[in-house]
Amino acid sequence: WIDWAGADLELGHYVARLVGLRKRLPALRRATWQCPIAWTRFDGAPLDGADWHSGAQRSIAILLGAGLESCLLLVNATAHAVAFTLPPGAWQLLLDSA
Repeated sequence: WIDWAGADLELGHYVARLVGLRKRLPALRRATWQCPIAWTRFDGAPLDGADWHSGAQRSIAILLGAGLESCLLLVNATAHAVAFTLPPGAWQLLLDSA
């Protein structure tokens, strides 16, 4: 049951935008992770074994797909703003959780 009178409408609108992006972007609808994928640190360097096991690595970029069907996800799990180094391309901001 959902208490619509007490529902967080802002969160509902955000989730609706996420669902819309998933419908619109093929890179977010893959049935498997068998597509081109690149995991990098916030500075653009590829994640290495130490990064995966370090509790200090809290900001990552995930590049899904290739070419015109690519999608870049930036994840910042820190308490402060992080300046990400983006891969080459004409990126367009589609959603920001800030």
